[in-house]
Amino acid sequence: MRIYVKTNPRSRENKVEKLNEGEYKVKLTAPPVDGKANEMLIDVLSDHFNVSKHQVRIVGGKSARIKIVDVGIRGRAVQSRPVDRVQFRPTLKI
Repeated sequence: MRIYVKTNPRSRENKVEKLNEGEYKVKLTAPPVDGKANEMLIDVLSDHFNVSKHQVRIVGGKSARIKIVDVGIRGRAVQSRPVDRVQFRPTLKI
């Protein structure tokens, strides 16, 4: 499953909040330095979706606050309802 994630580094706690179908806001305690926030994002999302860290991959926005993340099990989506890639437009605002 492909999701759009708005990250908020240097927060007080690690927290995942679902905004819409396929859109999440994630608060991270790690600073955005040397990829530490990206590593923590993978840890937090793998715990949230109950998958291994190898099944969470940042595919876009590695140095941006809004990221595109793939979460899945070898080609199968974690959730049963796939995101329509043609119709879906992210509504996250910076």
